[in-house]
Amino acid sequence: MPVLMVLTTAPDEKAASRIASEMVEKRFAACAQVLPGINSYYWWKGKLENAMERLIIFKTSSEKLETLTAGIEEIHPYDVPEIVAFEVKGGAEKYLQWVVKETRR
Repeated sequence: MPVLMVLTTAPDEKAASRIASEMVEKRFAACAQVLPGINSYYWWKGKLENAMERLIIFKTSSEKLETLTAGIEEIHPYDVPEIVAFEVKGGAEKYLQWVVKETRR
């Protein structure tokens, strides 16, 4: 079963902490890392926007991707949250096995 890294952003530390902790607590992801100081530029409603955000990196199994996506969308404060997934092509086998094990509980 492949391991995925899933990225989303949040507007501030409070929202990022809530999203990260709830998704890990529910075992939708084995781990979440919150990185501060992301300066995002994007188009929204026809206008170029700029905002400071937090980046959340989740480690999960492919089996949990739909559940994780739905969980993020349910509590995320954005109308259209960024949620993108990337398959992990390699790495420490023990770590990858741990991710799968923790999301199966």
